[in-house]
Amino acid sequence: MAVGLTPPSSSPMDQERRHRPSRKPVRFNEAYESLVQAARDLRIRAQLTGCQRRRVLEAVAVLHEAQAGSKKQEYRVFLHHVHRRAGPHCVLLCACQLGQHKVTTMRKADRTELIDRLERERAAESISCPVLHRLATQHGIPEFLDGCAILKSDAQTSGSSFADFGTTIQSTGTASYVNYGDPRLTLLEGYDYPYIESVVEVLGEALGASVRRIPLGAVRRHVESADKTCGIWSSPSGEEALLDSAWGLDTSGSGSSSSTRSSSLHEDDVQLFHQTHQHRAAATIAFPEIGNSAVECLISLDLQDWSVETLARNLFGIETLVFPGRVNGLGRAESSSKSARTVAALGGCGARLTTWAPEVTLTGVKRAALLDVLGPELDRAMQTSFIRRVESLAGRDETDCVSMSLTENGAFLNLALSREGIRIWRRLTSRPRGTASEQGLARE
Repeated sequence: MAVGLTPPSSSPMDQERRHRPSRKPVRFNEAYESLVQAARDLRIRAQLTGCQRRRVLEAVAVLHEAQAGSKKQEYRVFLHHVHRRAGPHCVLLCACQLGQHKVTTMRKADRTELIDRLERERAAESISCPVLHRLATQHGIPEFLDGCAILKSDAQTSGSSFADFGTTIQSTGTASYVNYGDPRLTLLEGYDYPYIESVVEVLGEALGASVRRIPLGAVRRHVESADKTCGIWSSPSGEEALLDSAWGLDTSGSGSSSSTRSSSLHEDDVQLFHQTHQHRAAATIAFPEIGNSAVECLISLDLQDWSVETLARNLFGIETLVFPGRVNGLGRAESSSKSARTVAALGGCGARLTTWAPEVTLTGVKRAALLDVLGPELDRAMQTSFIRRVESLAGRDETDCVSMSLTENGAFLNLALSREGIRIWRRLTSRPRGTASEQGLARE
């Protein structure tokens, strides 16, 4: 006779064990697939559930505040890496789908592989869409961390947007960010300024002629004698004339001549450009890794004052631009810090912006202007950048990868590129043929 066995009743301890989170670590491929599924669900639902909102709120608090526990510290490091390398929308996905427990129980190698995969796929449709970006902003995930935003100001700004013309003009009151386009910031770091001939070859004659030139001897002598704690302001009095020449090199004229080709500049200026063999181009490169995951590579060109109006018209469609030039001893003596910059947009509506702000930033360039002024090589490096891919997904024809900053220290053209910018920079700084005379000048 068979005796039937009755299953034992589950104890409260067994029930509690079933509700505990699994201690089995999640592999990186499983974690990534779950993030893709979460992105698909959020794209359809367009809002967070109550549990997801709590997890995102916790993640935002962890991002902003130092944590005491080891697990929270580990979670904070992970979120910062994801934010820096993949963007706020990926932080949203990790917080919603993984949370602190799954992240901290993953093996370190799996976490690293997951971050690498998110960085590679951050602009892919599977994990990036306008809905996710909106939700990340709506629930308080910051776009920038640690106050390291590029082309932003911590102060309250007042701006005028000419959205109908694809151009944004921002007047910044007190700029508290680092201007990567200011060559004074990198002057003491070495002699790695681009060669004039290389700039002409890569950027073309028109754009190459608009970049300021730094006398090679002035750079060499100043680096040897300047006080590194004070920058260029600590130069000895005997070198004042030399520094004036280095930082305020005048050209044959302050205006530009119109031509049938929109990006062409004054022929005399181009000829003067070719006659200068002992100079380097005032251009810098930066990799803003911290606090700004959107910008991968930033090349800034310090512009000649006379070229600003032409470039503003060709790139941003600005009909009239009154730029007083450099002040504070860095350029034209007649310029004043109280001079107004007047900007008028095209389109026949008569819109005009007049400002006395110390900085004006122009953004919003159409693809045709990119190809015409910057050329196909720079255009390709921009089209593959993270910023441009996000703009394309949003259906934007204009791009913010190109911006022009008008400051009291001059005008700077900032180019936000993909990592392809590294190869372009190497071409700019590689020694062109026929520069042996420049080597001899540097040794004198």
